[in-house]
Amino acid sequence: MKLYKFYKNPSDEVLENCSDLTIEEKYPLYAFTANKKYAQKFMETRDMQKFIKRVSNIDKDDYKEFTNSNRGRLLEFFDFIHFKGYTDDACVNKEEKVTILTTWEERELTSASADDGITDLTEYVDYNFFPFIFKGKFVKALDCLQYISHWKCLGSSEKFSQLLLPDEADEYMDYVSPSIKIDEFSIYILLFGDTYKS
Repeated sequence: MKLYKFYKNPSDEVLENCSDLTIEEKYPLYAFTANKKYAQKFMETRDMQKFIKRVSNIDKDDYKEFTNSNRGRLLEFFDFIHFKGYTDDACVNKEEKVTILTTWEERELTSASADDGITDLTEYVDYNFFPFIFKGKFVKALDCLQYISHWKCLGSSEKFSQLLLPDEADEYMDYVSPSIKIDEFSIYILLFGDTYKS
């Protein structure tokens, strides 16, 4: 079987300071596949000036060993959540799934960044700023900013529950698991868009 490997071309900075680097460090493996169509798709969509393609023949046992050692660089199709804009209800995003040929490592880094994004957002939620004291347009604006979802996400924390009066707690503490979504496709493009053709 044929194995298609894509190595990252080193930056000028790496080349200037490469005297101590091994070949693997200068030209790290970025992606690989045994699927010819996947390899073609990678070459069609990525900026190939940033990669070096190598094709080798490999038997099934060696392929399994190679894959186990480099699992994060295996090319697969993955779904990413993407928000296309708002529906008629101004606070509801139109959501779609975008399927991209990417490496496992790129997918995992995108997911980790999305998780970090939620964590970062909740750090800026003010426990003392109760969104339910507002009415009408103010509440809708806070909801559009996902402030209320993040605020309620903290509902199970001890600090949060101490701030609420008993009757307020009954109304808001039942909201334990809000639906907070991050635009994974946008994060993916921010992280890896430079590897694509413009």
